[in-house]
Amino acid sequence: MASRTGSLRASLWRRCNCYEGAAKWVLRHSATVNKILNTLSSRMCSHVSAYCNWLLQRKTMGPEYDDFLKFLRGRAQATPKASEPLREERAPKYDQGKDADDADEPVGFGKHAELTYAEVVRVQPQYCSWAKGKYEEMQAKEPGQMSPAFKAFGEYLQGVDLPTSSKRFGKSQDCERTDRYPERGAPRSSLASDQKLASGGWQVSFGKHLGITFDEVYRKDPQFCEFVVNAVLNDDQKVNPGMLALAVYVQHKVLEQHASE
Repeated sequence: MASRTGSLRASLWRRCNCYEGAAKWVLRHSATVNKILNTLSSRMCSHVSAYCNWLLQRKTMGPEYDDFLKFLRGRAQATPKASEPLREERAPKYDQGKDADDADEPVGFGKHAELTYAEVVRVQPQYCSWAKGKYEEMQAKEPGQMSPAFKAFGEYLQGVDLPTSSKRFGKSQDCERTDRYPERGAPRSSLASDQKLASGGWQVSFGKHLGITFDEVYRKDPQFCEFVVNAVLNDDQKVNPGMLALAVYVQHKVLEQHASE
């Protein structure tokens, strides 16, 4: 029995050096692999155990997951049409304050909670101008009513050159008193805007396609879509609500296309 176990260990080690061969072998011998993983040395565990466990988890996902990834890779390999670039006019243009020390800090409240200071200035300069004025007003009259997150954001905005705000903008944003803003990590109720997720009208709230609609990103950057879906499925620690929403939309579109074929 000991000889057989040793032979299986060596076989597993050789096969795991080739991921494609290992995947097929591990899935055929899942029961044996589970037993061997309990006896592997610490050196082998660091190289093999995590990968084998991942393969066993993939087995439970069924063929639909593999079909889904094949579909995305097929779209990624297709040559994009010259007439379908991401629309430049929709890319954020306002780029003030990006070099400040705290430009990468998350806003931490309200509907822009997941964005950094610099990102909000870039895509919502009018909102930032209103927030800057509101901070100055509250700092003079009732500084104790500001939440820590709003106060920090207001202090950052003091060093940023912004367009002139208007009272109409402040009212149109349905703004609340800053002491009622949720702190960082609270659910973002405005992520969905007024449209259904399936419409594709939600906007990407992270990364290189910030501000672009889900529908446009799905049609024109399949590599980015595959990256987001894989991140959601395999790396929970780095997933934010915006990534999760985009992954759900991409999977919905794939299923919709398969159903129509």
